[in-house]
Amino acid sequence: MVVGVSVGLALARPRRLAAVRSTVLTLAVIGLAVLVAWPGSTPPVLGADGQPASGSIAELTKAEFSGQEQGVLIRAADPDNPVLLYLSDGPGQSDLAFARALLEPLTEDFVVVSWDQRGTGTSYGALDPEKDRTLDQAVADTIQLTNYLRDRFGEEKIYLLDESWGSTRLPSRRVPCGS
Repeated sequence: MVVGVSVGLALARPRRLAAVRSTVLTLAVIGLAVLVAWPGSTPPVLGADGQPASGSIAELTKAEFSGQEQGVLIRAADPDNPVLLYLSDGPGQSDLAFARALLEPLTEDFVVVSWDQRGTGTSYGALDPEKDRTLDQAVADTIQLTNYLRDRFGEEKIYLLDESWGSTRLPSRRVPCGS
């Protein structure tokens, strides 16, 4: 709305003022484009002293499941702790920021993993075919992510915390993660 008002005022004023406003508007749009293109990150896991915890993990990364890169947030004070995978709302809604804030206390005892599943947030592909967004595909992606985490952290078991859409993938489908 502010941009629209600025453009309208620039057009209504003398040309010299319009040129200045157009320049300012152009610089603002360029600045916004840079911010949008800036890669995402996550702040470090802090210790009791408020400094980054030694040996901690704080990364926003991509992992490929069934041919699509998907965003994964991993945070832990100690990477040797058990892995907790948070299966959140969705599809269509990213909970990475919410999960980071809500689950931060658990980073002392777990490697906390949040995931933007297929079609959500950092895993959204504008050209993804709709046929890939099925419950069976969500289950397959969850199994692949679980196996990725088991391999990466050398864990036999992954603890799951789920809610809403995240819980639809579990009760009726007990599939061994090693298969």
